[in-house]
Amino acid sequence: MTHKNPELVLRLSSLFNTKVLLFFILAYAFTWVFHLAIPAFGLTFSFDITNPAMLLYLVGILGPFVSAVFVSAHYEGSKGVKTLLLSAFRWRFNLIWYLFAIFIVALLMLVNIGLHINAIPLPSEWMSFPLLLIFGQLWIVIGEEYGWRGFALPLLQKQFGSLGASLTIGVLWASWHLPMFFIPGSPQYTDSFLYT
Repeated sequence: MTHKNPELVLRLSSLFNTKVLLFFILAYAFTWVFHLAIPAFGLTFSFDITNPAMLLYLVGILGPFVSAVFVSAHYEGSKGVKTLLLSAFRWRFNLIWYLFAIFIVALLMLVNIGLHINAIPLPSEWMSFPLLLIFGQLWIVIGEEYGWRGFALPLLQKQFGSLGASLTIGVLWASWHLPMFFIPGSPQYTDSFLYT
């Protein structure tokens, strides 16, 4: 059987012989061990930072970051790790866009609270929720963005171009969240996987 597109087959086969594959395996393994420990230990998920399930969730989010640092160190030593970590400090846009990315989730939550303040009673801890969202957003940026966009995306772009790399990252990043769709109370539990 001959393949109609040998160049694509070569690219796909080379992908599975590179550090990108190691990154994906480690990112999934690290995150899924922590996230699957939540139901395995019979824990109930909530946004309470003192809840063991929340702590497992937060540590699990670091999977792509830990994986990217490990693979960079393995293949390129301390120079590779330094390059990876400093990549976040290369300013590519106006400061206002960085602030927007950090604060938009908290701002939308405040608007939502404002619109519903008289309609439904809100738990008192929701008043501190926007502040938690800001720190949560920073945690997610460190845990996820360094790995997916900072490490894997540039390597995939060299092999598949911007569109192919973005589609690959999109599918793998969405699938990486899969365990949380089965944990009651988690951010993804009531969402459709197709909308991730």
